[in-house]
Amino acid sequence: LPWYRPTRVCHVVSGSEFGWRHGSGKWPAYYPDSLPGVQDIGPGSPTGITFGTGAKFPAKFQNALFIADWSYGIIYSVHMEPDGATYKATHERFCSAPALPVTDLVINPVDQAMYFLIGGRKSQSAFYRVTYTGSESTAAASFPALDPAVNIRKRLEEMHVQSPSVDTAFIWEKLADPDRHIRFAARTALEHQPLDSWASRATSETDPQKALESITALARLGTEAHQSSAVAALGKLKWDSLSELQKFHLVRAYGLVLCRLGKQSTIEIETDRRGKKVKTKEMITTVTPETQKAVADHLESKFPTGNDFLDRELGKLLIAAQSEPATAKAVTLLTSPSAPDPQIAYATMLSDAKAGWDQANQEKYFQWFIDSQKSRGGNSFGGYIKNVRDQAVSRLSQDEKSALAEVLNRKPESKDPYADLKARPLVKNWKLDDLLPLQDADFEGRDLANGKKMFALGSCYKCHRISGQGGIVGPDLTPAGHRFSSKDLLETMIDPDKEISDQYAATIFQMEDGTTITGRVANLNGEVYMIQEDMIDPGNFKRIKAADIEAMRPSKVSMMPAGLLDNMTKDEILDLMAYLKSTAKEK
Repeated sequence: LPWYRPTRVCHVVSGSEFGWRHGSGKWPAYYPDSLPGVQDIGPGSPTGITFGTGAKFPAKFQNALFIADWSYGIIYSVHMEPDGATYKATHERFCSAPALPVTDLVINPVDQAMYFLIGGRKSQSAFYRVTYTGSESTAAASFPALDPAVNIRKRLEEMHVQSPSVDTAFIWEKLADPDRHIRFAARTALEHQPLDSWASRATSETDPQKALESITALARLGTEAHQSSAVAALGKLKWDSLSELQKFHLVRAYGLVLCRLGKQSTIEIETDRRGKKVKTKEMITTVTPETQKAVADHLESKFPTGNDFLDRELGKLLIAAQSEPATAKAVTLLTSPSAPDPQIAYATMLSDAKAGWDQANQEKYFQWFIDSQKSRGGNSFGGYIKNVRDQAVSRLSQDEKSALAEVLNRKPESKDPYADLKARPLVKNWKLDDLLPLQDADFEGRDLANGKKMFALGSCYKCHRISGQGGIVGPDLTPAGHRFSSKDLLETMIDPDKEISDQYAATIFQMEDGTTITGRVANLNGEVYMIQEDMIDPGNFKRIKAADIEAMRPSKVSMMPAGLLDNMTKDEILDLMAYLKSTAKEK
C-alpha cells in the first residue's frame, strides 16, 4: 500500500513530527513539516532497544544502537554517524534465529555483556548472554564528534517558547538553511512566536525557501482570513525555478492552506482502521472556488511531471482543487504498467474526484478494482481496496450507477499471479552463458519503459522495491545495478538458489508426521509459528504448532522462483537489465 511505513529508527528532536497516522493517513517521509527516519529497517515488530555503551565489545558495537525485532527474531545493530544536524546510519544483523522473539535487551555494567530476553504470547521464554571473543580491542570507545550544525539546531530549539528575547532575525535566516533539520527547528521556533508579528512578512517574502517554510507555519496557525494572501504568495513562486524538494514543499504548502485555512465544520464519516470501517467525526475546511481556481491555474499544466511521488502529491492536490484535466490524467497513470502502490495511490485520490469524469474513464477506473484483486497483500489489503471503491461508488449519481452497472457488477476472475508471464510463449530456458559476456555499452539506448514493464510482468514488484515502489519481503533493488556487476545480476535472476542472503533465507521445518514445510517465520501466536510460504502473498500464513516440529534447518532453495526470464526475449532481458542499472544511476 502506498502509505506503508517501514519499521524505522527516528531521531526525536524538539517539536518533531514523523507523520504516523491511522491507515491511509500516514505521511510520506518527504513532507517538509515532518522529519525523515535515520534508518529504515523494513517489516518487523520493534520491542526493546539499548546502546552498546559500556559493553566489552569492539568499538563499532559500543557505539551501535541495538534494536530488537520480535516478529522475525532479530537483533539489529544500527551504526550511526553524524550528518549535519542529525545522523545517518546503516544496520546489520547482530543476532538472529528462527523463532527468537526478542522482547528486551540491556548492557550489564558489571560484566559488560549483553543480556536479552525472548518470549511473549505464551511462547517459551529464555534468557541469553552475549560476550565477545576475538582479537579486536574492547577498550572504551568515544563517539565521533558532532557536526557544528547540531549547535545551530539546539540554539533554535531553545527558541521553541514565546519570549520577547527570542532572536527572530536568526529564526528567519535559518528558514532557508540547507539542512532540513535546521529548517524544521527554525519553522517550529517561528510558530511559537505571536502570529501577528510575522504573518504579513510570510506572505510578502520573496526568497522561495523562506516563503515555503513561513507559509507552512502560517497554514498551521492562521485563520480563514489568511487563506487568500497565503495562496497568492504561493502563486508567485515560479515552478521551473524551484528545486525538486521545493516543488514537493510547494504542493504540500498549498495542501495545508486548503486543509486548514478556511471555514471549519464537523461531519461524521466512515473511515478505515486496518481495513475496517469506523465512524468518526472529522473537521473539514470549505475552500472557495477562487482558491481552487488559483491552485489549478498555477499547477494544472505541470501534472504529470514524470516523478512518481511528486505526481501523487500533485494529483491529490489538483483533484482537491477540482481540476478537470487532472482527473483524466490520473486515470491514465492509474492504468499504466507500474507497481501496485502508485496505482493504489491514484485509485484512492480518484475516489474523491468530483470533476472531469466521462463514462469511458469511469469504466477504466472501476475496471481497475477488478484487476487489482489479482494482487495480494497483507491482511488489511482487501479491506482498504474495498473501502476506496465504496467511497468512489458513493459519489456516483443514480444515472451514473445505471450507466456503469455492467462494470460495477462485474466479478473478478481468480488469477495466478504469474499468469501474465506464463501466458507468454516460452522463449528459452536461459542459461548464464547465453547472455554473457555483456558490457556496459550493451545497455546504452535500451528501452527503459519496456524494462520497467518487464519488471512488472515478471512479478518482481510483488517482492522487491525499486525507486520506492513495490513489495517489502525481498531486498530493495534500487541500488542493485550499481552494487552488482551485470554477471551477478543475471546469475541471481537465472539461478536464485546459488547465493541466498541469510536475511531472506527460508527455514525447512521437519514435522513429526513426516511432512516438511518451507518458509520464513513471520510471527508467533502462543505455541504456534506463523510461516510465510509464498512471498507473493506475504499476508497468508501457514500455522504450525511448535510442539509438532521435529527439527528445523536452513533451506538451500531460494524463496525467489526460478525461470522468471524464460518467457522474455533477449532484447526484453537487456531492457530489464538497463532499467535496473538506470535506477541505480538516478539514485
